[in-house]
Amino acid sequence: MNEKGRAVLAVLALLASVLLATVLLGGCGSSGSSGAAASGPPTAGPTIVNGTQVFDVTGTSDLDFVPSTLLAHPGRITVRLHVQPGSATHNFALPMAGAQSGFAVPGGVTTVTFTVNSRGTYPFICTIHQRMRGTLVVS
Repeated sequence: MNEKGRAVLAVLALLASVLLATVLLGGCGSSGSSGAAASGPPTAGPTIVNGTQVFDVTGTSDLDFVPSTLLAHPGRITVRLHVQPGSATHNFALPMAGAQSGFAVPGGVTTVTFTVNSRGTYPFICTIHQRMRGTLVVS
């Protein structure tokens, strides 16, 4: 093989390496168009504070709850909704338990405490952004 053929193979090998690295690393980094999406697990258990299950949830500018699934046991539950700076105003409502927080502005926090005694799956929403949904699983 001549020198020109080796150069072409070297360029092709380099391009293949870049393509492979792009595919393998493509899942890294933040998501969303704003680049300001909250990162965190999609599912979370509580922190126990004075016998109450406490969840910290973020309302994002992409109109998501993070985490979107909360794993709890029957009993008293507090949700602290943190609203991401640059987002819209959000709240947290769990209609099946008759619970609803106040509204939190971007950079703010709102809290709601309620009791769930029955095991089951309970959907929660932001009443302003109805597509903003999550699930409380009580087991």
